[in-house]
Amino acid sequence: MRVRVCFTCLESVPPTSWRLAFIADYSGERVRVELTRRAAGQYDAGSHTFELETEEMDLGHIERQVLANVGLLQLSVASSDPAWGGGEGMEGGEGGEGALSSVSGERVLLEMRSVTQVTVGANGHLIRSFYDPID
Repeated sequence: MRVRVCFTCLESVPPTSWRLAFIADYSGERVRVELTRRAAGQYDAGSHTFELETEEMDLGHIERQVLANVGLLQLSVASSDPAWGGGEGMEGGEGGEGALSSVSGERVLLEMRSVTQVTVGANGHLIRSFYDPID
């Protein structure tokens, strides 16, 4: 799976890391699986494009019935720069509704989410469908 993001920075942004995760939602329980993470340099003001790619989603440890539900594909951009709210002393956690989270001393600057439905195909394989977050 490949995710490409085109974005514009209004000002310089410190070095960041990009994370792609799948969040399965099952009967009020959320299971978060980080698919890939990649460090990126500083972004100057202006237009940029960034791509993340993962060959496969290792979801073998999640029960099939949990996967066959609605979930989220989550792309986040984070920084450990103290000027942007990151650095030592930050607590981890998902944050409340609408709150930006912090993980491993990094402050999440931006999160993008897309609803995904996983269904079982005729051959028994799992099929992912992604819904446009704009629609």
